[in-house]
Amino acid sequence: MLPISIGLSRCLLGDAVRYDGKGKYSETCSDLFNKTFSLYPICPEVEAGFSIPRPAIELVQHASGIKIIGRDDKQLDVTEQLNNYCDNKVLSLGFLSGYIFTPRSPSCGFASTPIKSIDGETVFHHSGVFAQALLNKYPTLPVIEEPNLSSLLAMLRFQLQVISYYVIHHSKAPQPSADLVEGNVTLDLILQNEMSMENKMSEVNELFRKMNAKQLHEQLMKLKTQLNDK
Repeated sequence: MLPISIGLSRCLLGDAVRYDGKGKYSETCSDLFNKTFSLYPICPEVEAGFSIPRPAIELVQHASGIKIIGRDDKQLDVTEQLNNYCDNKVLSLGFLSGYIFTPRSPSCGFASTPIKSIDGETVFHHSGVFAQALLNKYPTLPVIEEPNLSSLLAMLRFQLQVISYYVIHHSKAPQPSADLVEGNVTLDLILQNEMSMENKMSEVNELFRKMNAKQLHEQLMKLKTQLNDK
């Protein structure tokens, strides 16, 4: 296992923490990622003090901004409670090198959470309040929604982004190796460059977008070996 921590929605491990008292078990997270990374599960709504089960909530656009109110009980307003938790919680998550979110969740969706009008119509989609607070604090943190991990390319890219983020954040860039295939040396040079973390992650992401599955897998295995050898 690599010395790298990934945060994820707690329900993805099968824990019965969702509003309906159920989990949302992900074999990918519980099996593959749990063997490679240290997983740090979070359920913002439970940690904010909400019960299990609990009334469903949704994000509603008001003139004063987005409010978090009951889906069925419009008098329920947990905006302050959940926002305060999220703003405080993210301050302690600087050790994470990636995050896996749950789609459409009012707290944990990543660009997929419906924002409703007062009349109940979907106005647009945005990130959930916890996901947005996390990204506001750590804008270069690699994130993904769990269903996208079903794509081999997306899963490989995400793992490489996570490891690259860790390497950059902890100044653990490997020395260039003469036996690396073409493209891998480019990654080594990016990781060792003195540019800002934002620019490094931008170049890393662009590099990975150009790689096919075979190249991504080779790079992933090489980077894992380099980290394990340290």
